[in-house]
Amino acid sequence: MNPLKLPVLTVLASGIVAFTAGSSKAVISTIPATGWNFDMIVGVGDPTTGNGGVNATMDSGTTLGGFVYYQQGVNAGAPTTGLPAAGVNITSNTGSGATFRMQPYNGPNALLLDGGTKTLTLGSPTLMNQVAIYGATGNGSGTDTVVIHYANATTQTFSNISGSIGQDWFNGGNNALSLNGRMDPGTGGFDSVNSGNPRIYEALLTLTTTTSPVTSVDFTFTGGGHNVIYALSGQAIPEPSGVALLGLGALAAGRRKRRAV
Repeated sequence: MNPLKLPVLTVLASGIVAFTAGSSKAVISTIPATGWNFDMIVGVGDPTTGNGGVNATMDSGTTLGGFVYYQQGVNAGAPTTGLPAAGVNITSNTGSGATFRMQPYNGPNALLLDGGTKTLTLGSPTLMNQVAIYGATGNGSGTDTVVIHYANATTQTFSNISGSIGQDWFNGGNNALSLNGRMDPGTGGFDSVNSGNPRIYEALLTLTTTTSPVTSVDFTFTGGGHNVIYALSGQAIPEPSGVALLGLGALAAGRRKRRAV
């Protein structure tokens, strides 16, 4: 076992026990949220024509027509192309170390930002150091403004995020996942198979408030095309370790014993 990875229990001069995790890399993983507003992914078992069960597309939004993402297995001729099963951890290709998960493919699984501000609300308020957002734009590109809401009623705004989730879903950088194919849910046809496109991009945001939990995230898109958010992840700040709490208890017991002598 690598000793650098072992938890470290340190007694400070004040008598407080500090618990650290050595040099282990922080985990950025899926944060459950509600607010997904459209089904924009054809899943295994969905109809392969007649809009494939979706109610919006990357190319045309709610007017339908054009292409969407699809799940692995939908394209029988190229079964490894498309998105992994919903709920499976996907490791981002950006090198951030982050993972994310797609929403179930048989219901609202996307946040379409056509007009106005849309919100994802965390299932439970969560202390975080970073937030990772996954999305792309169909038939265009633009910039996103993201507002983080904290439980103490403060906010943090990230203005005009470009070069990531606002990019067109083809050929952009900061690529978290290449799907290697897209589907026309109206006709059942496939396009760009094994081409490295379309893509889902990552925006990694560092938070300045780490003492109040994040409660929700607002998104506003400015530009052309149809911008869609597909997943939300975060680097949660852990609660005090049980080891540390035991250490505090031991220190207190020791002090009581010394006073009694």
